[in-house]
Amino acid sequence: MAGAREVARRFALRIRTQAVLLSVVPLTFLLLLCVIASVLQTRTEQTATWSQRSTNALNEADAIQKLLVDANRAILEYTRQPHASESVLAPFRMAQRDLGKHTAALQRFANDEPDQRARAGRYASLSETVMSELTLYFQLWQSGKKAQAQALVTTPRTRALNYQWQLARDEFDQAERQSTLDRYAALHREFGTLGTILLACSIAGIVLTVFVTGQFGLRIARRLLRLADNARKLGRGEPTAIIGGGDEIADLDKVYHEMTRRIQETLHQKEEALAAYERAHHVASTLQRALLPQKLPDLPGIAFDGVYVPGRTEAQVGGDWYDALRLADGRVLITIGDVAGSGLQAAVIMAAMREVIRGVAQVYADPGTMIDAADRTLKTEHPDRLVTAVVAVYDPIVRTLAYCSAGHPPPLMRSADGTVTDMPSQGLPLGLRSRDDADSRTVEIPDGATILFYTDGLTESTQDVIEGERHVRAALADPRVAAREDIAQALHDEVLRDGAHDDVAILAMRLEPISAELEGEHFRRWTFDTSDSATAQRARAVFASVLSEAGMFDDDVFTAELIFGELLSNAVRYAPGRVDVVLDWSGGATAILHFLDRGPGFVVIPRLPTDLLSERGRGLFLVWSLSEDFNVTKRADRGSHVRVVLTPRRKRGRNGVARASVPVSPADVVS
Repeated sequence: MAGAREVARRFALRIRTQAVLLSVVPLTFLLLLCVIASVLQTRTEQTATWSQRSTNALNEADAIQKLLVDANRAILEYTRQPHASESVLAPFRMAQRDLGKHTAALQRFANDEPDQRARAGRYASLSETVMSELTLYFQLWQSGKKAQAQALVTTPRTRALNYQWQLARDEFDQAERQSTLDRYAALHREFGTLGTILLACSIAGIVLTVFVTGQFGLRIARRLLRLADNARKLGRGEPTAIIGGGDEIADLDKVYHEMTRRIQETLHQKEEALAAYERAHHVASTLQRALLPQKLPDLPGIAFDGVYVPGRTEAQVGGDWYDALRLADGRVLITIGDVAGSGLQAAVIMAAMREVIRGVAQVYADPGTMIDAADRTLKTEHPDRLVTAVVAVYDPIVRTLAYCSAGHPPPLMRSADGTVTDMPSQGLPLGLRSRDDADSRTVEIPDGATILFYTDGLTESTQDVIEGERHVRAALADPRVAAREDIAQALHDEVLRDGAHDDVAILAMRLEPISAELEGEHFRRWTFDTSDSATAQRARAVFASVLSEAGMFDDDVFTAELIFGELLSNAVRYAPGRVDVVLDWSGGATAILHFLDRGPGFVVIPRLPTDLLSERGRGLFLVWSLSEDFNVTKRADRGSHVRVVLTPRRKRGRNGVARASVPVSPADVVS
């Protein structure tokens, strides 16, 4: 600091000495120098004033944005916490108190330029409107009108207001910065011109005053060249040394350095924000892909194919998912859905919905019940979000698909002849549903049919949903696409040739005819009339022998035969007539016994009867107690479908566990 003051003192001394020597210079030359110096001083002061005003205006704009962001965050925290204290609302109260002061200051600082004054006024007006919306939301919430408050947040007007507010903020900020840069550029050009004039005057002074005038001119020229060089280096982002002294050139150099510092700080903040976004995007994308099924069920006669493709133009990862899971009783759970919004939170909600549906399916695989459970979970944990979904359960024994939709695009079914039909189901998205308004439907799926589940990213890439649905139907009906093993990928490539703006999830299920050899390897079937006791007992004996030959321990065979007998007795008593019995080995080591009657149909909750001496109800409770899993559902075409998961087969050998398999033979038909 002392060295800089000494440089300034010596420079001022030389200026005074040379000024005396230059007294012989013509009056016009002196006047010209005075004019140039005056212009330099005036323009420098104007630049400093402009810079200070611009800085103040940007600070006020930042303060307004921070007030509203903090107020919004405070309200969200207050509404999400059941017993939040009043102190949580401190930022909101401060925004109500101080917003007007900051908007008035912003308009005062932007008052010099008509265009910028208009931008500031629009930003201030929108900020006050946003504050009014926040206040209205808070009042509705406090008064118990939570549904109206949530509706207020999701209205197109609110989203448009938020977008316009952000746009007004960005327009004001960019215009202010651009105006400052333009002024500095104009000032730089003016200084270049004045420098050239001053240099010319210095050269003329050399002629008039020889050595002294030459030294004076060269010194000034060098400082101006250094200033220009500093300006160029600052523009390229290169480091420069500050020009010493207390004249206007040094002041202008300081202004250049201050302006460059602010720009670099802004760029650094943007880089940090971009890095944070990239980290969040990576986490959300990794989570989403990890939660998609790594392997789809491999079942005889059923071919699954799924694909998930992130959108090419979306800023963040979305919440689309698909899932297929074979349940313990042999049925297949199928889900597909789309979480409104994007980013890490959407991926987390997607995971929660998927796991809730999976968990309920293990207990009670009813699509309507699973939809209701997911809806209640979403309302409890994420009341401000919406999710669309389709939940379906396929029964490979009777080849029916039970499904329910929550505001999601309906699945499509392609028959073997290429006909494509809708599978409609009415229902609002999760988060908006009423209690128990699920529209569950059941359809029979013929051989050769393909069921297509998809998210709206497949139909909305052209911004024309009707045209998008037409393209999907045409692609599904195309024999070349339908014949592909990777039918989901083929449909994506055919429909979205130019890519998609949104994430796309596709799951296709194709039913293929089962050969007699494959049928005998995985299924054994018996059909008889319950009134024919001899045939029924023969079927029971064949059933036990099949289990024994398959490698099941004798105790477990006895238990399975006892279960068979209890189910048969129950059918004789409550659903006499023709019954179908199926033994399903398609799940590997676990065997599933299916009993299908043609009685009135019922749903059972296994438990002991209230009257412990009563014989009614004991049989089904015994079946439930002896089996791995047990459920009874009504059939769509009248009757009941009993599913019993038997003890896993164990294979006997030298070490106590041996090899055995189900004999490969056609299905048994006992009549």
